[in-house]
Amino acid sequence: MKYKSTGTRAGHKIFVRKRETNFDKSAPLKSSFGTFEDHKEMKTYAYAAFQKRMFKKRRGEQRKLRLIVITTIAIVIIIYLLTPSIIEFMFGDRHRPILFQ
Repeated sequence: MKYKSTGTRAGHKIFVRKRETNFDKSAPLKSSFGTFEDHKEMKTYAYAAFQKRMFKKRRGEQRKLRLIVITTIAIVIIIYLLTPSIIEFMFGDRHRPILFQ
């Protein structure tokens, strides 16, 4: 698998080939892994509007999460506080009606 030629589109990073073999480490392929590339190229005002939308969306998600957590905690506390009285009501002798005497 020896190749040194450039691809059909000269200069394009996908088609430019530099290695002679698969195991040739002397000319490593350039990788964009770990680097940030801005493909949108937004204007500053568009980026500010985008940030505003994202912050608003994030605030909404945080509110929903907070509401769910608070509701869950409140329900657990209510169940914990009512459990003894419910057990007493269901199994206590004084609340059981006398059917036959």
